[in-house]
Amino acid sequence: MQQQNKTFYSIADFAKHDKSTLTDIDLQLNNCNINEESLKKLNSQLAQVSQIQSLKISLKDKYIKDSQVMLLFKDLNNFQNLSGLLINFQGSLIQKQGAKFLSQLLQKCLKLTKLSIKISGIYFGSKELCQILQAITVIRNLQLLEVYLGNKFDIDNEQATAISKTLKILDNSLTNLIISFTENNIDDEGAYLLGLCLTHCNNLKYLDLCLCFDEKLLYSKDIQDCKNLKVLYISQYYCESKEDKILVKRKALKIKRIVKLYFCDY
Repeated sequence: MQQQNKTFYSIADFAKHDKSTLTDIDLQLNNCNINEESLKKLNSQLAQVSQIQSLKISLKDKYIKDSQVMLLFKDLNNFQNLSGLLINFQGSLIQKQGAKFLSQLLQKCLKLTKLSIKISGIYFGSKELCQILQAITVIRNLQLLEVYLGNKFDIDNEQATAISKTLKILDNSLTNLIISFTENNIDDEGAYLLGLCLTHCNNLKYLDLCLCFDEKLLYSKDIQDCKNLKVLYISQYYCESKEDKILVKRKALKIKRIVKLYFCDY
């Protein structure tokens, strides 16, 4: 079957299109008016794509709530055939029920090889994040995993342990890993566990970490000795002086296999 890729910028355009041959769908809906009625319509249209293989859906800064997440993804049995899924809910209002529903959705997508989850502004806790991570471990053929949490989310030891377990379970399949904790706080033990978990990912070919300068991961021996870390983004927003920035750069340059090193001031 020949793949047909198509990008849509409104639900109306997507509704008009012939779905019988669609396989790869990119829904860029950041500029659309989103409400319960429009999400019901989008759900019914997605259910008609019988040959779907890949879905990208972006609802950035649309303040998506729990009930809307459930309306969007309810009863989409064709998702079990997905090989690629990108969800961008940055600027959402997702809480416990929405997070639980996302984890249940992922448990049905067992054929995924590429998964990207971008969520900021979330209002759920450690238990819900661990549920999502647990769901990801069921996807045993996952090759690319991208996780973005930009909500000043405190990564505690329980969450760091859950991330570590996830990466360890996915060790045999995972080749590309992108983790962004740019606005998060990580304590000493959490940083140690996250750094240590990267040693389990022996098959990684590409590792991209995006960190705040004061996150302890940068000072972890496991990070400095990591064989797979090629690209590193560091936010210098919290640097109080020029001397702090120089110190951070020196630490980053000690990473043995680093190829590209980026610094930003936001």
